[in-house]
Amino acid sequence: MSEEPKKTSRDQKNEMNSICVTFFLQFISHLSSIIQNYI
Repeated sequence: MSEEPKKTSRDQKNEMNSICVTFFLQFISHLSSIIQNYI
C-alpha cells in the first residue's frame, strides 16, 4: 500500500475555497429559483 502524500496547507486552503464557491453557487441558484416562483 502506498501512502498518499500529505496535503500542504495551501492545498487544503484551495480545497476549502472550492467547496465554499460551490456552496455559494448552489445557494445563488436556489435563491433565484425561489424568486422566480414568487414572480
